[in-house]
Amino acid sequence: MKNIKYLLLGLLSLTLLNCNSEDDNGQVVYNGASLLSFLNQGGEQQVFVVSNTFSNIQSVKVGTLAPVNGSHTVKLVPDLDKSTAVLGTDYVILNDTDVIENGETNAEFRIEFFKEFAIQDGKKIFFTLESDLPIAVFNNRHTVNVNLSCPVQVLEGLFKSTTNLFPGGELQHTIEQPKDFDSEGNPLPSTQLLIKDFWTNITVAPGTTGITPRDFILNYDQNYVINTFTNIDTGIFVPGASGYGGQIRATRNPTQISRFNACTRVITLYVRYLVPRVGGGFEQRDVMETFTGIDLPTPEEPEVP
Repeated sequence: MKNIKYLLLGLLSLTLLNCNSEDDNGQVVYNGASLLSFLNQGGEQQVFVVSNTFSNIQSVKVGTLAPVNGSHTVKLVPDLDKSTAVLGTDYVILNDTDVIENGETNAEFRIEFFKEFAIQDGKKIFFTLESDLPIAVFNNRHTVNVNLSCPVQVLEGLFKSTTNLFPGGELQHTIEQPKDFDSEGNPLPSTQLLIKDFWTNITVAPGTTGITPRDFILNYDQNYVINTFTNIDTGIFVPGASGYGGQIRATRNPTQISRFNACTRVITLYVRYLVPRVGGGFEQRDVMETFTGIDLPTPEEPEVP
């Protein structure tokens, strides 16, 4: 048994020596096989097709751990039996093959997703790879979730917040997008949402008579993930009592994904509030902030006498 253990350790050492070495700067370099895999790190790809568009073209990327020798063709293959999205109806693959040239590591496939048959609940597509290159046992399947969404502009309006930690209680907020224009007066595209006057004056700093309420500025990506709001000065101060004192800051909770659904007009934020301690440091308070759109009542038409 001891001899078997040493034999296995020896084989493992030889494998590591074969796969890794150091460059001129002393950095470890991978020298093993050019294993092919999807570049999604095991996560599912989210694709949204907006209701006022015809389609959305997105890329699926694959790559190798090391540059290849010679030219190698890679083919993207949908699993038609397991997928709920239908090839030719819900989507088309604009190029289902690509070539990784000598010395390169990446290939890319472009897919067009159509709005006509997309649904809000989403449809899934499962992909695999075919190639003369060896395919890695990790990240060898790729999942795309394609969902119907609505224009971000429909989010603008009045919202009710039911989980607001500061100042608490059920509040109403107006949400809008920044209005910027080019030199000719045309509106510029925006990737921000503003929750107007989100932080209000609860307790001001000593010697301050009041502060102006501050907007909560949210940045989002093409998948409607709210990806940045970092160390925001809320303008809210806690007095130096019970071991706390100073301005509360807000940042994104990195363990959760904040996003919005434009069609249902729901925004879900995972906020980490940093409450300063007397003497230094912060106490973290993680809160889920939910905003639900309020449908404004339609004015009643006056009765005709």
